[in-house]
Amino acid sequence: LKNAGIHELDHHYLPQHKLINLLHHNFRYEFDTKLLGSTGAIAEFWNVISQNDPIIVKLKADHPNYKSCCIPIVIHGDGAPCTNNHTLDTISFESLLAKRSVDTCCSTLDYIFYISGVFTQTMIDATGDLDGTSTAMWKPIVHSLTACYRGLWPDASPNGDAYPENSLNHKKLVEGLHWQVVVLWFLGC
Repeated sequence: LKNAGIHELDHHYLPQHKLINLLHHNFRYEFDTKLLGSTGAIAEFWNVISQNDPIIVKLKADHPNYKSCCIPIVIHGDGAPCTNNHTLDTISFESLLAKRSVDTCCSTLDYIFYISGVFTQTMIDATGDLDGTSTAMWKPIVHSLTACYRGLWPDASPNGDAYPENSLNHKKLVEGLHWQVVVLWFLGC
């Protein structure tokens, strides 16, 4: 913390491409309900968005079949006091297609996927500036979101290092992700 001196620590996060890939392959019901929503929801969603919207123009160029495979998500960042002296800033995402109804008796928390969190009081770099910590915190998240958008497993780490040949990341390169995720809105960031 601030008065404990400046220490560089690894920042942990849950890579979105790995989480969504795990849901797709191992927890298909959760993938279908919490990301895809009801049958036909992807096309229905994209059909109500103006086709002249700059986001859609780029999306159509990058993914001609976007109405069948691009899952729209929202990224949300928020801080909340969790002790008398500390605030936890969290980043999460959710699908705009998730099945929600009064009948399901589910909390919003059932549809929000945690990405990362950090105590605000620890976000200071050696120069006393918060920007360096924020940039470092977002780098792996943007890296993972880029993989989601491309629909391909990242070919290198967030720092650009090639994955070792015997690693799971290297083996996944040939598989692809079988879906794309498109970030449409940022809330509270």
